Amino acid sequence: MNTAVLVLPKDFHHKSTLEDGLSDENDMKNIVSLSNHAQILGVKYIYTLIKKDNNIIFTSSSATPKELEKNENLSHFGDRYDDVSPMVFDVFKTMEKSFDQYEDKWGKFYTLYFPMTSEDGTQFIAAADVDISKLNHQLNLVLWESIKHIIVQILFLLPLFLVYQAKEKESKKLLQEKIQEITKELELKQKEIFQKSKMAEMGEMISNIAHQWRQPLSAISSGASGLKVQDELGILSKEGLHGGIDKIVKNTQYLSKTVENFRSFFTPNRPKEKKNITEIFELIDTIFGNTLMETYIELIKNIEDIKLNTYVNELTQVLINFIKNAKDAIGKDGGVIIIDAYIDDKIVIKVKDSGGGIPDDVIDKIYDSYFTTKDSSIGTGIGLHMSKQIIEEHLDGTIEVQNVEFKSREISYKGAEFTITLPKELQEEK
Repeated sequence: MNTAVLVLPKDFHHKSTLEDGLSDENDMKNIVSLSNHAQILGVKYIYTLIKKDNNIIFTSSSATPKELEKNENLSHFGDRYDDVSPMVFDVFKTMEKSFDQYEDKWGKFYTLYFPMTSEDGTQFIAAADVDISKLNHQLNLVLWESIKHIIVQILFLLPLFLVYQAKEKESKKLLQEKIQEITKELELKQKEIFQKSKMAEMGEMISNIAHQWRQPLSAISSGASGLKVQDELGILSKEGLHGGIDKIVKNTQYLSKTVENFRSFFTPNRPKEKKNITEIFELIDTIFGNTLMETYIELIKNIEDIKLNTYVNELTQVLINFIKNAKDAIGKDGGVIIIDAYIDDKIVIKVKDSGGGIPDDVIDKIYDSYFTTKDSSIGTGIGLHMSKQIIEEHLDGTIEVQNVEFKSREISYKGAEFTITLPKELQEEK
């Protein structure tokens, strides 16, 4: 957040304040407070703006000590910013922070525009101006270590950071190397978060494995016990022995396949693989089969024969996350999860559930990191955030969500539908 806003009243940018206006006394108090704050930050001006009737209006602004002393060139609450940079209009349109190099009647500056929204939904911009001549002078005099110290303070201790252009070629080179180093660290952190997210699901998956193993283990135990009892009673025939052994072998093969599926899934950094999409859903059956049955949830799959050449583990992780979220949304009263996979102009995978849907006021936030509608004990807010990154950055696809109403077996449902779209090039050539 922009710390300049913290020195202003909490409800300063509420619609009621903007409509009622501001007394000259309170306006001057804001100017003095922001001016002191600007000196602490080492910038020439900090100020806030609103857009009204296609005009840019000052709601607050600092001033230099000389301007305060002479009481001239002050920008007051409600003053129109006539020679504002055109970029300000773009920032109000996109609500994305931006940097600008611009010259107006107050001087030539590097400017950071930081769009914000008040508690009642009013949009405004907090901005900071750095004098270009002053900054270039400092860059010529201060050693790289001093520059690095300033950058660290601005990036991590203060919400504003300044974009500057070093005159000396060596300073530019060192700064670029530092940015590349930070970017590499962020990428490593992102991979670490992804792996932690994957491992966070392991506990539940192991529980699901136990569910899957319960029946075949029981069948093996009862089969072996039955053979032993028949042998002790002297009634064990050759056909009975072979039949019992066949059942035991069949169940042990099932357990072996389950282990292999999970071993493959938890192997990190696997390269692209050629695999039929049905094999992915076989793994999902292995993970969720008994759990869904116990909660009376029917899993319906309409899957075309699609052979993929892609990062199968990553795609599986996304689909597992969708199924888990659908199961949690439906709860223990039962319902339906429907999966459609087909080829149109692209490869399309849809997962929809009967869990009632996502509230309209949060549906646009579900991909935000650490955002969750679940209790903190069961939801981390990482799953959908990482799913979006996997689909868009690793698989070159898109992911969308919407609430839908649908029928299954003549019963009407309402729920969320996630749609994954992947490039047709990921399909293995037959």
